[in-house]
Amino acid sequence: MSRFIAVTFLFIHDYARPKNDSKSKSVAQRLRPNALLTSLFFALTPLSIYVYCTNEYWHLLIPLFLYGVKIILGSYFNKCINGYTGDTLGATQQITEVFYFVGTLVVWKFI
Repeated sequence: MSRFIAVTFLFIHDYARPKNDSKSKSVAQRLRPNALLTSLFFALTPLSIYVYCTNEYWHLLIPLFLYGVKIILGSYFNKCINGYTGDTLGATQQITEVFYFVGTLVVWKFI
């Protein structure tokens, strides 16, 4: 899930540096919708199998929580550097991974 959240930056946000100034010109392109859907499939399949096997449907709330974290990070990155870079994608992945575990613990404790 955390990697999928980072991939959504490639689909929604702009790269922070101009393409002619960037060292990673090929990476700084918008993600195609079919690539985003493929990433979503690989993110939700393990979660869906887990929810199906355990009947713990509250786990489906966690991706909504992570997307909220992504919105906050995206607005922060847009405010500070006008987009994303490879470092911000890595930071997004790590931050949402931590929030996934924190969200799971919070929901598990109170539900």
